[in-house]
Amino acid sequence: MCLSEHSFGNTDRWNWDGDEIIHECIIPSSRPIPGVHPTREYDIDVREFMVSKNNEVMNRALREKLRAYVTERMADGWDFFNSRSDGAFDFRASMVAGFVSDTINYKSRRVRKNGPRDPWLFPDETLTATEGDCEDRAILIASLMLCSGISGYNIRIAVGNVKVVENGREHLFDHMWVMYKMESGHWTVIEPLVVHAAEIQLRDGEEMDAPAGRTYADYIPSFVFNDAHLWCIRPQRETASMQTGDWKGMIMKSWKTMNPRFGGEVHKTILNEALCGLGGSAQWALDGLNRHFRRILFLSPIVDDVDNLFRTSYNPLDHFDNGLIDESWARVGERLAGFRSNNRARLDDFAFAAHAISDFYSHTSYLHFAAINNPGDALAHAEPYDPRTGSLPPGTIVYDAPSKFDLGSGHFSINPKWRKPLTDIPRLWNGRIISGRYGQKGDSHGIFEGISYIPDSIENDKRFEEKWSLPHHNQLAVDGPAPDAQHALYTTGNSGPLDRHSYANQYRWRRNTAVLHVRKAFLENWNSTPLAWARPAALAEVTACMRA
Repeated sequence: MCLSEHSFGNTDRWNWDGDEIIHECIIPSSRPIPGVHPTREYDIDVREFMVSKNNEVMNRALREKLRAYVTERMADGWDFFNSRSDGAFDFRASMVAGFVSDTINYKSRRVRKNGPRDPWLFPDETLTATEGDCEDRAILIASLMLCSGISGYNIRIAVGNVKVVENGREHLFDHMWVMYKMESGHWTVIEPLVVHAAEIQLRDGEEMDAPAGRTYADYIPSFVFNDAHLWCIRPQRETASMQTGDWKGMIMKSWKTMNPRFGGEVHKTILNEALCGLGGSAQWALDGLNRHFRRILFLSPIVDDVDNLFRTSYNPLDHFDNGLIDESWARVGERLAGFRSNNRARLDDFAFAAHAISDFYSHTSYLHFAAINNPGDALAHAEPYDPRTGSLPPGTIVYDAPSKFDLGSGHFSINPKWRKPLTDIPRLWNGRIISGRYGQKGDSHGIFEGISYIPDSIENDKRFEEKWSLPHHNQLAVDGPAPDAQHALYTTGNSGPLDRHSYANQYRWRRNTAVLHVRKAFLENWNSTPLAWARPAALAEVTACMRA
């Protein structure tokens, strides 16, 4: 339902609290013992790696290094970091993850076949070495979060795999990451390998560059632990004992290398492009937005509360569906007003608004009729829509023949409940921006739409009957680089960079315009701290990031 290219799997299907406690939480370690043969293994309690909040080395790192890191990004950020205000704990988690990502270099430790296993570093050691692999960085993140005052019951270190499917090719990586239960009660992934490119390096040295097609990444946990307990996660492991050869082989074997230039940014989002280059306090906001979602798609970061229909109800106003254009913009305005009233505590309001703004360009007919600036350029775009005035001159929007967007031609489907002649439909919608119908009763086009019930307050309104005449969402929407199988408006042939009826051109124009609009919305509603960059968005700055 959203402009997308890369996605995470649905992490909600796992019980991150743990399915069953494992009481004997002992694992084999190959850490060298001074004066003892370095290959000799010994037993260690896995909980020791997540140090106590009484650890003075961690506390010193918080007081000195992390404080400097936070203050550099927000002048009064350290006071907020230590407060118990709404959003403060999520802010702590975001700052800790960013600190480790930016200050602890990634270093993969290759292990020879049949040689000593790769030992994990204690967080004190990782801080001293200023380098580590995914396990070391994950352990350090979790330990610093614990020492910052976040409850250990809201923190899990997860051990398992990441499965990446790229253009039909599947890669499975052993991995360790952190799960954090946000103040909203939702578990979110904190990826220890977040950096700023997209690449995987396999164990044999093969590299997989950032893909042009769809990439799917799925976190698959086997075990989770914190400073108090170790749990198994089912159904990946049906045994509940760490003493099995299966566990020993998994936890300390020679791991495949996941290059950090991939981790965390297979899900490059519109927010990263829209807010890039702003610097200052915007960086923690961007970090928080990226980590706020458990499923992040290429163009529009998806808040689970919006798109996870098993968790919450569907509302077309969050997606600009069913021709509810003015009503949806009113909802966006409410979200932005909430964000403006308290940037820190209501950061999620901006996430919802950004999602909806992106869906406006993805789902509606605005870009079909709007003038395109430099249409042949890779960064061609329309002027961002202004809901206060409307951005199209009178007479621009026409759905009659001989237009390819002829709503009376029978080329598009309608809800079976529509009983009037097809020829009435163009006259009904001429001059109005439309979007496709979705979730209407008795008109489902798939399992997810079948559970997408429009609120009665919207669907029972007599004016909603006109929405029956709209083409279906799947026939009009431009949600990804390739059209849906039901798409009926644009062609996929190579018809040149100026062709308004080219699907590829429409996707490019819509994506670029969404980037500009989200940046504009952020700048206009950010007021937590006076910022030198808080001025009208300069197109040159945005396009430089988009070209990078």
